[in-house]
Amino acid sequence: MEPYVSHASATGSGFDLTTVHAAFLMSDPVHTIRLRGAWIAVREGDRTVHTRHFGWPRTLDPDERVWLVCDDLPGPAEIRLNDEVVATILARGPFRLDITRNGGPRNTVGFSVTSNESVGEVTLEVHRVLG
Repeated sequence: MEPYVSHASATGSGFDLTTVHAAFLMSDPVHTIRLRGAWIAVREGDRTVHTRHFGWPRTLDPDERVWLVCDDLPGPAEIRLNDEVVATILARGPFRLDITRNGGPRNTVGFSVTSNESVGEVTLEVHRVLG
């Protein structure tokens, strides 16, 4: 088990991941859902907005968290979940975000990216917090 430390610069939900220095242990994913297909991409000025609907993985145990993971965000982006901005990513690259408190039975995720490129693979990962 590796301590989780974010590699993306992000702000949102009242915290700034660039200033988070404490790490915590997470299990390997207990469950992974790949959000393939069904993405809608719409060009809005200098940004491309990628959106997709998805259902919540299942009822979570008290020690489980749901993470939104993208292996390659093609540029700076605003991340929305159910019309709420949950993070602002400042640079290209992978990111992961705990969305446990923001999700519901039916959800819409949106990436408003300053790029014409496609978003990399997006997954939902259920992890257990250890310790």
